[in-house]
Amino acid sequence: MLGFYIFAAVLGGGLLLLSQLAGDHDANGGAGAGDHGHGPDVGVHGPAELLLGFFRPRNLIFFLAAFGISGTLLTLTGSVAPLALGLSVIMGLAAMALTHGVFTWLRRSDTAADTVADADLEGSVGRVVLPIRPGERGRIACLVGDQETHITARLAEGVEQALEAGREVVVIRMIDGEAEVAALEPPLLPPTVV
Repeated sequence: MLGFYIFAAVLGGGLLLLSQLAGDHDANGGAGAGDHGHGPDVGVHGPAELLLGFFRPRNLIFFLAAFGISGTLLTLTGSVAPLALGLSVIMGLAAMALTHGVFTWLRRSDTAADTVADADLEGSVGRVVLPIRPGERGRIACLVGDQETHITARLAEGVEQALEAGREVVVIRMIDGEAEVAALEPPLLPPTVV
């Protein structure tokens, strides 16, 4: 039975690691692992959809990982086989239910669906996070309201000088979710009269 637990732990843990490295965007309402493009009202059409939503691949991966890890640990610590199996199944189901609950809450919460419109970003000041060079894209961080937003950015027309990380920029315009930026120059002060 130990081999079965180890197999489940390696398979579940490996798939979890792979989904993290691949960037699962399901928490943001996107089509992540096992989401199949459903909108934010998944599971509100009846018990059948709620039950099917519970058995998503993401939830099954968490079940496998929790079941395998707890079964392996219980077996290695000398627990009786039926007790180890029962506790492992309970831990797997608990992980599965917790995962389902958290992702359902994230999908329905306002913070997960809250996005900044392109019009709100135009004219805003940000700072370069990843360098922006002519012909290449980088990333900037802008503060709009109370929310910091990271945006893919490129140099605006006529700007040829690369912008290094930490440099303040102004968003000239937004095109398809991508910012065209230029360096924010400090204002020229009038000469002082003595």
